[in-house]
Amino acid sequence: MSQRMLRGMAAGLGALVSLGSMAGCGTDGQVQKATSIKIGVTVYDQYDTFVSQMMTDFNEYAAEQEEQTGIAINVEVYNAAGSQSTQNSQVEEMLDAGCNVICVNLVDRTEPTTIIDMAEKKNNVPVIFLQQGTGGGGSGALGQGLLCRGESIRVRNHAGGDCGGCVQGESGC
Repeated sequence: MSQRMLRGMAAGLGALVSLGSMAGCGTDGQVQKATSIKIGVTVYDQYDTFVSQMMTDFNEYAAEQEEQTGIAINVEVYNAAGSQSTQNSQVEEMLDAGCNVICVNLVDRTEPTTIIDMAEKKNNVPVIFLQQGTGGGGSGALGQGLLCRGESIRVRNHAGGDCGGCVQGESGC
């Protein structure tokens, strides 16, 4: 797997781990640190060589972060098997199961709206899209579009170039 892809995945998972260290308020106003993070991941085809390797690396990195931070990271991976309808159902299932964040390798890259809407309705659960290349499914360079609560975050690649993503309504979107 290329350094660009690994750095992109590291940036995405780093964002996830930072969710665990974000403070929340208890009933007595005290700041509480998360002790676990439940990550739901749905991929367009788990048998695709690129996706398979991406998930192996993702799980290894999650295990490393769990050890370093002391925050339990539970990763649940779903295979959409090339069906956007199946993937939408999987996201709904992950949200119902209490996932703190959803990572999606979209079957149809032109249809993220349904997933974003579902996540927003379920307590604004952050969604991270893991995209491949500039076309539809299949192998290619990873272009990260990190989308949290409907706002896209620009991610820079290791060469300083823009990997994509823009806030809706921004010039060039």
